[in-house]
Formats: sequence, structure tokens, C-alpha cells
Amino acid sequence: MRRATALICLFAPVQLGCGLMLDLEPPEEAPAFDAGALDAGERDAGRRDAGPGDAGECVPGREVCNERDDDCDGLTDEDFDLRVDPLHCGGCDRACPSEGGAAGCQGGACSLVCDLGRADCDGDLSNGCEADLSDASTCGDCDTACAPSATCDSGTCVVPCPADQVSCGGECVDVASDERHCGGCGAPCFSDPHGAIRCESGSCVVDSCGDWHDDCNRDPSDGCETYILTDTDCGACGVACGAGAFCAGGACAAT
Repeated sequence: MRRATALICLFAPVQLGCGLMLDLEPPEEAPAFDAGALDAGERDAGRRDAGPGDAGECVPGREVCNERDDDCDGLTDEDFDLRVDPLHCGGCDRACPSEGGAAGCQGGACSLVCDLGRADCDGDLSNGCEADLSDASTCGDCDTACAPSATCDSGTCVVPCPADQVSCGGECVDVASDERHCGGCGAPCFSDPHGAIRCESGSCVVDSCGDWHDDCNRDPSDGCETYILTDTDCGACGVACGAGAFCAGGACAAT
């Protein structure tokens, strides 16, 4: 009788109540909800990435400049001053160039102080102090280019010169007679509006004076320094008019 009941139940479950027995089977397992569009990314791993609406756990780490709260203190990039940090000048990872100099950041803008012998000749901060002032094209400064036959020596253009001349600023000169380089490069004689000064054997000498001026102190560095139409120097150096006299036209006259 039990065998018949089982067979009938197998072929007619509704009539004998086998539907109730089938309802007790566990339901098919639904797929885990992990849709990409609504997935919180790092939140799945229990880590908060400081993004909007991220409720994951914050795991403290080293604070870096990335517009995130890496050390979980409620602040973002607090260890970086974007106004003065040359590695993050005006924004994260905006490093100021330091080629050939020292980079600086002022008010969120890059600045540059060039090393000795270097210069920023093109005005472009992105390539730093690009100019080498020992190069013949920028010899000593941005505006000095040596002649094709010259070389740059310690910031000065040097050209091959004859035995009796020396190179001064890329030019061969005779320092024994050149009034611009008298006795050596860069040693000019005094330019006097009242007289003529020349270079003789490497020394400046007063050649002549005019306009009622004379070289009374015999110092070529100030040229014809004395006006000789005064009562103390009347017509010549040291000629003084006596009591009751005055200098008129280079001669003492009685009052």
C-alpha cells in the first residue's frame, strides 16, 4: 500500500498533496548584487577613498599631495603649502624647474635664481637657467656673443692677438697706447671735456687743456680740473691776485 501511494504521488502530485512537498525545496540562489555602475569601488574592500558618498573604513597612510585625505584626519593635503612649495607650486605635482639654478615658489608662481655662470636668457622658466655664460654665444652675459674666431674665457671673449697686443673683450688692443685700455683691459683714461688725455707707455697723461682750465694737481684721473679765471688761479695755476686786485680775462687788475 505504501509503494502504491509513492507511485501515485510521483505521477499525481497535485491530487495527493505532493505540491506541498515540492514547496519545501530551497529556492534557487539569487546572484550577488555587485553591479558595476553602483559599485563603490574601494568601498568593497572596506577602504574609504575619500570620494563623495564613500562610507568605507578609512585606513590611515602617509599624506601625499593628491587632493585626498590620506592620513584620515579630516583634512586634505594639509602638509603642503601650494603657495611656496617648489614641488607643488600652485597645485599638486606642479614642480618648478631647477635646471642650472635654485627653484622657488612665491604666491603659487615659480621663481628661479640662477647658479653662478648660468642665466635664463630666453625668459622661459620651463627650461630653467639654460644659458652657459662660459659659452662663446653667451660669454659673460646673455647679450655678448664672441666673434667667430674668438673663444670665451671666464666670461670674456678672447681672440688670438699679435705679440704686442692683448685681447680685451674680444678685441686685440695695444694697452701701451689705447686710451680705453691704458695699461690693461678695462682701464680707460679720464674723458675730459676741457682737455685731451692720451695713453703713453701704458699710463694716462694730460696732453693739453683749454676753456680756461688747467691740470693744476698733475693728476690725470681728473684731467683739467682747475678753472683759471679766479682770484686764486688767474690765468695759470697758483697765480693769485693781491689785495685790492681781481682776475679779469686771465690777468689781475686793480680795483
